[in-house]
Amino acid sequence: MHPGIVVGSVFYTGVGLTALVRPALVPSLFGGRAPTATARTEIRAVYGGLPLAMAGLVLSEAGGRDGGRRASRTEAVAALSAAMAAGRLLGSWIEGEADGITRLFTALEAATAAALLLGAGVGPAGHGSGPDERTDNVGRTTA
Repeated sequence: MHPGIVVGSVFYTGVGLTALVRPALVPSLFGGRAPTATARTEIRAVYGGLPLAMAGLVLSEAGGRDGGRRASRTEAVAALSAAMAAGRLLGSWIEGEADGITRLFTALEAATAAALLLGAGVGPAGHGSGPDERTDNVGRTTA
């Protein structure tokens, strides 16, 4: 594995885990605060979920765990969207509450991730689920 892959994945894993475990630290580094459960959940979603998804994507491609095919940009954005939703769910569980805006964005991010994966041809059998099957932006199957 290339050293750049290791450095990048370690960095993003560290950022993500720090934000999940100590969300108030993130804004404090820049002179800000996260005094509410909603603010801390938002930090966990964006600064926790996104970097962890980025590290996972890099490692999955570098390790060849994706069946030999590279993740598309669309699949990458879908993973990032799903990670934000997961970060919000985790934050809501940890904080013991989720206000309306948090619930709304959790649903929107999860739905967006699903839509992007379907659009990328990743999904039920016969719809791009094979390791080498892909569809282009107009739905044609490509290798």
